[in-house]
Amino acid sequence: MNQSILKIALKSIRHYRKQVLYQFLIVLLLCAVITGSLMTGKSVRTSLKRTALEKIGNTGIFISSGLRYFDKNLVLKIQNQTGLETTGFLELKGSSQGLMSQRSVNNASIYVVDNNFFGFHNIDSLVINPGEVFVNRKLASALGIKEGDDIIIRFTNISDIPADAPFAPSKEKSSSIVLKAGRITDTEAMGNFSLSISQVPSANIFMNLTDLENLHDRKYKMNRLLIAEGNISVDEVNSALEKAIEPSDIGLRLRHVKSTGESEIISDRVFIDQILLDRIKDKIPSASPVITYLANRIENENSVNPYSFVSGLTSHINTESPSGKTIFINKWLSDDIGAAEGDSITMTWYSPDSLNNLIEKNGKFKVAKVTGTTGIWADSMLMPDFP
Repeated sequence: MNQSILKIALKSIRHYRKQVLYQFLIVLLLCAVITGSLMTGKSVRTSLKRTALEKIGNTGIFISSGLRYFDKNLVLKIQNQTGLETTGFLELKGSSQGLMSQRSVNNASIYVVDNNFFGFHNIDSLVINPGEVFVNRKLASALGIKEGDDIIIRFTNISDIPADAPFAPSKEKSSSIVLKAGRITDTEAMGNFSLSISQVPSANIFMNLTDLENLHDRKYKMNRLLIAEGNISVDEVNSALEKAIEPSDIGLRLRHVKSTGESEIISDRVFIDQILLDRIKDKIPSASPVITYLANRIENENSVNPYSFVSGLTSHINTESPSGKTIFINKWLSDDIGAAEGDSITMTWYSPDSLNNLIEKNGKFKVAKVTGTTGIWADSMLMPDFP
């Protein structure tokens, strides 16, 4: 019975040999395509993994403060909280030019690091000497430079004050520094380090933090923090960050106001963000926000006082604070523009629009009181540290 079936099958195959051959070839081709796809996919995954590891090195989790900056001491605090190796650096965007070749790269990634950056990535032998920079192979090729050549590095000046804040420093102001290319780094020496998701290697410059600080004669903060790979989750890192961070780490300072006997929190960014105000109010319910702003001019009939500071106070601070369209002025301003209680004065100021252009606005206010120049009415510390 089985032999009969086998004979029938063989006869059928011989009779339909062309169709059978075509089906065999189709199946063979499909197997080859599927096998090739699997092998290619594995190769691509391996390649992507290798590229990612070349970019992030020993990084397991990183914390970015965006355009804000945090104190360098926070790096050690997080390390103590997590028990894992940490490092921090300042990431900037800028341009560079070979001093001799005169060739330029306009979109360079500048990593301003301290001495433990390469040690964090298990390359203890690499240390950037003052006056030198490390550049990766891509940047060196684009600039046409070799080790020992000088390069010009340009970047926008760093400021705690956000660019969209009123009276922020001009975005056009930049700094430049000439440093020697001490080493051209390849992938094994973190030459292609990057925290971006792009698969295209960036043109990298690694600068010693002391060179930047000596350039501007000031201490600099950081905006990126790396935590080494380890058995820790993002939630645990967030918890460690909440325990470690202090107001000073994010540019907040507490100071005593002698003229009023109060304490106040001020920010290196001049203006305190609403999210921080809400957190402060949660912790200190009795706290009240105060804003001091620059008035272009204050007018009373034909008398004008230019460039006065105007503070917005709340009733929590002083029960006599004006309300509505009323204003308190001190005796000095009253004498200067000849304004008395009950008079109507016009105040003009700059207000930023949605594109951060300063538009001049004005409003009329009734003088509710002429104050003295003592106590809260003589608090010079109300004036922010505008640049």
